Amino acid sequence: PPAPVGPGDITFDWSFDGIDDCDAAGVDEVDVMVVVGEAVFLQETVDCFGRGLTLTDFDAGRYDVLLDGYSRSGRLLFQGEGSVAVIGDRNNDMGTIHLVSLEQPGELGLYWGFLYPTDDSLVFDCAVAGADTIFVDINPVMGGEGFTGTFDCAEEGVLVSGLDAGRYEVSLIAEGRYQGSDIVLYETFFDVDIVEGAVTELGDVGLARVFESFADIEISWDVAGGSCNQLGTDEVTLVITRLDGNIEDDVVTVDCDRLYAVRETFVPGSYIIEALSSGFDGDFYGSQTLDVAPNATTVADVEMVLMP
Repeated sequence: PPAPVGPGDITFDWSFDGIDDCDAAGVDEVDVMVVVGEAVFLQETVDCFGRGLTLTDFDAGRYDVLLDGYSRSGRLLFQGEGSVAVIGDRNNDMGTIHLVSLEQPGELGLYWGFLYPTDDSLVFDCAVAGADTIFVDINPVMGGEGFTGTFDCAEEGVLVSGLDAGRYEVSLIAEGRYQGSDIVLYETFFDVDIVEGAVTELGDVGLARVFESFADIEISWDVAGGSCNQLGTDEVTLVITRLDGNIEDDVVTVDCDRLYAVRETFVPGSYIIEALSSGFDGDFYGSQTLDVAPNATTVADVEMVLMP
């Protein structure tokens, strides 16, 4: 007579949304249930390590294997199942049981703006702010998958999908250009909580100025042909225009006899400084084009002459 057939084993690998490493998937324990028909043949909880598991001592027949993957805190993260026909006296390899996530990822949406030229002024025009590129980094505090991306400032904002629920550290950094090189002009850092299956909408996020990247301008003036009092030029209007984009950054009217004024917080670059005044004999005008360097006070000397 033929020798009796002994029990067989069941072997399978596991993956969690395509990740076969337990730590990387955030899985600490796996509940294993082996079912014959509607009867539970085996139920146990194992530590999640390695790439899978071998179960022993199964009589010949068909079995369903159900797996639940749990986090260290006991939260059910993944579920999967497979079926196998056990043949006795051999190891019956099921291949990979693919567990899928039960969590619905969250999303984070925001628009960027810039605190320029003061903390009370939030501007959204990238050209006015001098910003070209926005770097976005969203990093989970407890580890895991985050997001890093680079965006054209003109895109105005970003909606990031596929974020697991939890707390994230968010960094926004805005760069401009000065003399052919990148320069960090604005930045902000904050924490945000992402909710499973929901959009966390932050609205407008203001990036603060990096003060050492900005410049001041000191403007002095004189009037050809005499003093302010002699020529009747009581006031001087100063117009500061950024040549890149023809952006009028600052207009101010001051007493002529002050002879100079300091204007603060300008994006570095090329500017034209104009001085205008009206006197007894007509209008006076003068201008100077100059390069405004970061972290410095640039001096402009403007001579106003009588307009023809």
